Amino acid sequence: YEQQKYSKVIMIVGSDRVREFDAFLNKYNDVKSKHGYYNFESIDVISAGERDPDAEGASGMSASKMRAAVQEGNYDLFKMGVPAGVSEKNCHILYNAVAKGMNINIKEGMEYTTEDMEEINSLIGEIDILCKEDRAIPILREDQICEFLFLKEAVSEGISEEDILEKAKSKSRGLTPAQRRKMAIRMRIQAKKPGFIKKRLRALKRAATKAVIARRSRKAAIKMVVKKFFPKLRTKKKSELSMS
Repeated sequence: YEQQKYSKVIMIVGSDRVREFDAFLNKYNDVKSKHGYYNFESIDVISAGERDPDAEGASGMSASKMRAAVQEGNYDLFKMGVPAGVSEKNCHILYNAVAKGMNINIKEGMEYTTEDMEEINSLIGEIDILCKEDRAIPILREDQICEFLFLKEAVSEGISEEDILEKAKSKSRGLTPAQRRKMAIRMRIQAKKPGFIKKRLRALKRAATKAVIARRSRKAAIKMVVKKFFPKLRTKKKSELSMS
């Protein structure tokens, strides 16, 4: 109203709150009060549809219940009131914004800040580029590639566990289905903690240093030479071999 941009107000609420909001908003229209002053040509309150406030789960979710979930620190319950298309990252940002508006301190390590997301996205981009470079020796082991995929999907698009597992399966042949599923569950839980995400991504980035790649290349070259020219040596332990 103060910016003189709008002359009419339309508010959409649950069917059980239409009468309450309609009476309250129109009561103070063109009335000076402690909360301020506003004067609109019309204020209409429209029902968003039938909702059972006593129902359990998403069908009975409301803004009041979502605020109560934030008050209790119950993120999973809060998430039930968020549209299905919203990513995990944006859901956390919304949760943090509601908590901030209610002057509630979020548990340490559970809050995604803008700086967190910038660093996380930057690390993901850098590792992506390194992985796409054409190298004879991969910069990451199969289990590290698998972990990176889980981390990347967990913090970006909120893709289902089944889709993540399928992507990991196509990239990594060294892990069993049980190992991949166990890692997926762990990553989905830990994705709520930006501190953990950054720590793991930094570790994966460090795994791609030139020294590491050179060491792996040397080992791979030795194995190829032994396999081709000295096949009998493959059955012996390194401790049994001479320095030459």
